[in-house]
Amino acid sequence: MNDLHKLIQLCNRRKVGDKQFLNLFSQLNKQIPVSSGEFRSLLEDSSYENYLVLLGVKEYKLFWESMNKLPINQQLRLLKKLQSKISLVKEIELFLKYFVDYSNSVINDSNDNDKVKLEANENDKINLINELIFNCEIILKNFNVKELNSFKTFMDTFMNFLNNNEYVKQLEYCNNKFPLERNGSSHRGTFNTDRLSHKKINLSLNIKSKNYKNYENLKIFFWFNNYFKKFEIPNNETLIKNFNENFNGDCSKFIFSIFNGINYCLLMDLTNYVYHNWTNFLNSRLSKIIQLYKIENIDDVIISVFETFENNDNFFVGKSDLLNTLKQNFIKSLIFNKFLSIKSFNKFFPTNENKVNQQILIHEMSNLNSIENFNNVLNDKLYNLNCEFISIEESNLIEYFNEIPNRIKLSMNKQIELVQNFENFIDLLINESNFEKLNRLILLILQNNKLFNLFLFNLPNKNTIFKLMKLIDNDSFKINDDNESLFQEIYSYFGNLILFMIKISKYIDLEILTKNSFFSQFLNNFNSNFSNLTLYYNNENDENDENKTIIENYSNLINDWIQSLFNESEGGLSDEIIKSIDVKQINQLIPIIYQYSIIALVNNKIDKKIFNNGLDYLSQNFLLSCNLSIVNWLKSKIELKNQSSNKYLDVLVEIINLIDKIHLDSNNELKLASGILLNMIYDSISDFKYLNIDKKFLLDKLETFEKKGSTEFTDDINSSPKIINFSGETLTFESFEENLIKCFNGSVTKNSLLIIENYLRFDKSIINSLLINLNSSFKSNNENLKYLIDFVIFYNLFISISSIEDKKFWIKRFNNKLYEKSFNQDTTFISSMDNHYSSIFNDNNDDNFNEDELFESISFEYSIKESNKYSLSLIEFFRTFSKFLDSNQPFDKPLNMIHEKLLNDLIKFQV
Repeated sequence: MNDLHKLIQLCNRRKVGDKQFLNLFSQLNKQIPVSSGEFRSLLEDSSYENYLVLLGVKEYKLFWESMNKLPINQQLRLLKKLQSKISLVKEIELFLKYFVDYSNSVINDSNDNDKVKLEANENDKINLINELIFNCEIILKNFNVKELNSFKTFMDTFMNFLNNNEYVKQLEYCNNKFPLERNGSSHRGTFNTDRLSHKKINLSLNIKSKNYKNYENLKIFFWFNNYFKKFEIPNNETLIKNFNENFNGDCSKFIFSIFNGINYCLLMDLTNYVYHNWTNFLNSRLSKIIQLYKIENIDDVIISVFETFENNDNFFVGKSDLLNTLKQNFIKSLIFNKFLSIKSFNKFFPTNENKVNQQILIHEMSNLNSIENFNNVLNDKLYNLNCEFISIEESNLIEYFNEIPNRIKLSMNKQIELVQNFENFIDLLINESNFEKLNRLILLILQNNKLFNLFLFNLPNKNTIFKLMKLIDNDSFKINDDNESLFQEIYSYFGNLILFMIKISKYIDLEILTKNSFFSQFLNNFNSNFSNLTLYYNNENDENDENKTIIENYSNLINDWIQSLFNESEGGLSDEIIKSIDVKQINQLIPIIYQYSIIALVNNKIDKKIFNNGLDYLSQNFLLSCNLSIVNWLKSKIELKNQSSNKYLDVLVEIINLIDKIHLDSNNELKLASGILLNMIYDSISDFKYLNIDKKFLLDKLETFEKKGSTEFTDDINSSPKIINFSGETLTFESFEENLIKCFNGSVTKNSLLIIENYLRFDKSIINSLLINLNSSFKSNNENLKYLIDFVIFYNLFISISSIEDKKFWIKRFNNKLYEKSFNQDTTFISSMDNHYSSIFNDNNDDNFNEDELFESISFEYSIKESNKYSLSLIEFFRTFSKFLDSNQPFDKPLNMIHEKLLNDLIKFQV
């Protein structure tokens, strides 16, 4: 590790500001000059960009001469980041010299790196040119360079290049934004505007087109699928209203769309929980939806829809038995809800190959109606039991509720009743501070993923989740004189509750729902692998005695825990040291300590015996949940694919084996909790199967979990969202566009759907991607282009607009066509740690907090500015549109047409 590397790591830990970093670098460079090779090797690692980009405005030669030796995507990222730093330039003429040299190398293809040349394509070059233009614009805004010959000469060369190479929209933008008296003649009007005349197209879709039905089916699928991925299904009335108005829908189209969606799920081999939500909706909700349409001849409508399945060659290919089962479940649900008669069953299945007769249907209805009252069952098997004498296994609570999902799969009412009872008992047990029985209920829901899915699927709102967050945030799990003898059990209850909330967070966004919240902070730290929980240090506060005391106490405490965990001579973890901090701090501290120990093991600072001594403590019930945080961090280290990956993998397997052993050797709550943890770890690391890691024992272990999962933990129904493996094309906008058009044209394949699905997941600003590719896109077939634009706009509205307030906000933004500088800020939400020496031990919650304030909602404006997930695509489009806004210029016509369509579609969009 060279000195610059050490400096950057130190500055990163201490959150050193831009100017302070530049000063420190200058001091270092005077003592030990940084070589271009050292600098470029650091520059190639994107994790250091935030600091290294600063050198582009200070150490010009070192930075700019390295730029065109970097991969194209790296150059683009650096140019974008540089835009916010240009105002720090002190020597503008010297800066311009190196900036112009680099820019000339871009437009002349004169870089000396053959690999960079090989990787580059026309779109890469267009993107680089665009970023150069934006940098020039910022230079002009910040510095008086209009009269500098070096700048005027460069702009003349640059404009000639744009003109000669037909970069039409870029040339017009420069003419409009840079009204300079250049050394050469003006370039206004030197291009042929006739070549853009074909862009004056009507973006309205022709519903009579032969491809329109294919397009609409795809659009509806992704609309529904987004609801099912996030467990955010609107109530039936709202869903019908939005479906009818967004898709000109009717009862027949609704029924077909659900079956077609399941067909696409099977074709794509989507994650199990998404497929389960589709089928559960068909089995339990679709019959209720049908009734709301109030159609008299519903039999004929259903038969007509079923006939379209038989006439479609791409429908449930090789899965006709499954299609028949789904159709039968749908009809049974209508019968069980008394919307159809029992006799009507044979009308839909005249051949009746499964021999379903009236007696069988009556028996199944009786079985559904005879289900005990869930309230009584929970009272008998949970609330009224003495947990000290009757274990969770002896209560038969798990056995009973593991059978329930299959028994109520055709009944929306029963599912809602079940979840309402779960919610009521969670409320009751929280109010009574009965954490032992609450722990049993949490484990019950967690250990069966069908039950967990039904719980999330039928939650009417997030109130119960908020209450559980609030329970984690308050001091309910503190040790006092009344519960001191049970402190390890109480800590384990807290850990299991944390696991429950982490699992929920995989499907429902809990990251920025509250402020002043321990859990929100914990979840943010969990998702960032506890990388920002190390000791934070601020030079400006060195002389503060109170801060020195905090640092000293923090260091001593960590040292005491490390000695107790890893030094056999210390006698292990005593009750006193465990109780020296509360359970919240334990769940933050333990992952950090084990990070330190694993790094020490990998770097041969401690031996395997010492490490294993500490690892054994992770088998204790009260520390069990911390394993998930450690595994999460290990995964991030392995994915770096550095030379230490195999050593981190060894530790990961050790932890898996440890928890596996706990599960095999334990009973009751500990067996349940370790089994749940194994399942969650499997979900976390299952996409290792798609990484190039040659570790057969890990893959074998994963296969073992999969087999267990089908019978013991998961019932083969659940898996966290992850990248779906597919061979073939990379995730570029061009491949997305190509495969979208294939589907519009009726060629729906697994690979095409997967490319579309994954691109939609990982492109955070798809509208902006469309605009970047606008020039080439508008040269394609007009009908395909209209479908593409309509799909991109609709999808972005759907993922961005979740309330009437959102809709009003964006209508106002796009109506006004005003560019606000606030949108130019970094939209990543970062919780500031300035002046905090440890977020573990500095509890900033007032003991006398107001409960209403604790869960105060984040304002809409705050979300716009701070959340990196909020309407990012609309923000990017708004910025791009505002930058290029000039309705008198030819290249702006497509942009304005898209803006007009977006605004019109936004106004019509139903929330």
